[in-house]
Order: sequence, then C-alpha cells, then structure tokens
Amino acid sequence: MNVTYFITILFVYLLKQADCIKCYECFVVSHPDIAVDKSAHRLCKDFDYSSGFVRECKNSTFCTKSIIKTNMLGPKIEVERGCAKQIYSFMSYKNNQWYNEYKIIEDAYKDGCYNLNNQKRSVSVENCYCKSDLCNSSLTLIPHLYSYLWIIIFFINI
Repeated sequence: MNVTYFITILFVYLLKQADCIKCYECFVVSHPDIAVDKSAHRLCKDFDYSSGFVRECKNSTFCTKSIIKTNMLGPKIEVERGCAKQIYSFMSYKNNQWYNEYKIIEDAYKDGCYNLNNQKRSVSVENCYCKSDLCNSSLTLIPHLYSYLWIIIFFINI
C-alpha cells in the first residue's frame, strides 16, 4: 500500500514538473502592458533569484536571457530574462469563418548563446537560450554545470 501511494505521489509530481518550463523573468524597463500584467514591473535591477521573478512559460519550451552591452557614456551591461518567444499565431478559415490559431514552434532555438554584435554600433546583444527550469539565472549560461559538479563531488566522497 505504501509503495503504491509513493509511486502515485511521484507520478503526480513528475507530471506537474512536465507541465511547462519555469523561467526567471525581468525587464530592463517596465513594459507598457503593466496595467494588464502585474509581472511587467519586474525590473532586472531588482533581480534576486526569488520566486517573485519566476514565471511559468505556457507557450514556450525555452528560457531566454539577453545581455545588452552599451558603450555610450562608459561601459554598461543590462540583462533581461524571460520565456523565449515560440508562439506562431495565424488565421485559419473553417466552415465559412475565420479563427485565430496558435502553434508553438518547438525547434525555434538551440541551447546556447548567440552574439548579435555589430562592430559599427555602440550596442551589442547576446541572446542565450536554455531548456531546463530556471536555467536563465546566471550571467553566463553553462548547461548542467552544477549537476556535473555534484556528481564529481559525490564520487570523490565515496
């Protein structure tokens, strides 16, 4: 009886975890839709890894982090975090009527960082994408680094 109960709880937990990816979300400036979405006021200058900055990304399978570097009045680095834009919206015509339809593009991104640097401009942007919960936390994304470290520490202690 106890084993069945444990397996049921574990299954429900894993099902909940597979529901959608969780990402940190913050913005460099407040977004105009702050009246509709209270999360739009989460500024990255206040980012502290707390649950107040966590968002469930229902229409995304990737987290994103953008690192914006400017050099106008001296060097400055800004970071934005959130859910990657993967939703494709389109209209379809069925039964003599138009409908809005949506599709999540699963392969829109690959894990890693991509630099949009242009040598002739004073701004460079590096966009990073990752596929695990809260993976967009650090300044640089190194997938699964902490998992590898824990495995190494475990085997050293054996």
